[in-house]
Amino acid sequence: MTPTPLGTAAGLWAAITADTVSPGRSLMLRSGRWSLPVVLARDPRATTAAIRHALGDRPHPAIFVVERPGGLPRPWRAGAQAAIEAAFLSS
Repeated sequence: MTPTPLGTAAGLWAAITADTVSPGRSLMLRSGRWSLPVVLARDPRATTAAIRHALGDRPHPAIFVVERPGGLPRPWRAGAQAAIEAAFLSS
């Protein structure tokens, strides 16, 4: 599993999301051909509302806003644990 910063390479929605949250808090987790956009937030509800407001009507994939890796979908938890904790602790 590899984390990369969320940004314009993933599309306009990703750039808007990355600009809405604190630097280093938005990641694209990749595992093989699968990817999962993740935002780490101390207050997931407020962060989700801010992202929704910033995105408006723009189409986008599901973005997982979590406080810690345990909030991710089960298949991603174990592999993402180390990558997300390292990103969360460094910011």
